[in-house]
Amino acid sequence: MPEKSFSPSGVPDLDSLVQAHEHFNADFIKKVALDGKIEDSVVQSPGDWKAQLSFLQRLEVMKKPVFRKSYFIRTTKDSLSNLQIRTWESSDSTAPVRRLKIYFYDQPQRVIKLVTDVREKNILFSRTEKYVLHFDTFNPRVDAFQITGTQKVVWMNSRNYVIDVRVRYK
Repeated sequence: MPEKSFSPSGVPDLDSLVQAHEHFNADFIKKVALDGKIEDSVVQSPGDWKAQLSFLQRLEVMKKPVFRKSYFIRTTKDSLSNLQIRTWESSDSTAPVRRLKIYFYDQPQRVIKLVTDVREKNILFSRTEKYVLHFDTFNPRVDAFQITGTQKVVWMNSRNYVIDVRVRYK
């Protein structure tokens, strides 16, 4: 992540993550599975970072005034590695993003992994998604990410999906 990865409000600046990647030339190897069956496997060359990382826009809800003040931030040591974890956790049970974890080495700008769950619900539709982004250990860039989710429309059965993307830098 770029140097200014945290905004004054304490919420991570994920827009800068997308902007920082726009200068990287890369291909995306994308696999999509629906209800356990691989539906599609695609290589996107060259990759469009803005389109691929667009799911991060769902985390912008953390910056809304109604939710922003509900987050408390804590930094702990990961018991399974030499990483530290910065966690944003909301005390508001209606917050679409209840918890965001950023694993980093030594300093917050050396991000190794980002993990979060997002919920979206209304009368007709509900969706829960888990995002996991893996970063290169030595370069501030995304190596891979995965979106795992369940989507339910009132008159249909729940659908489970997994989107797995590997990044190949040129």
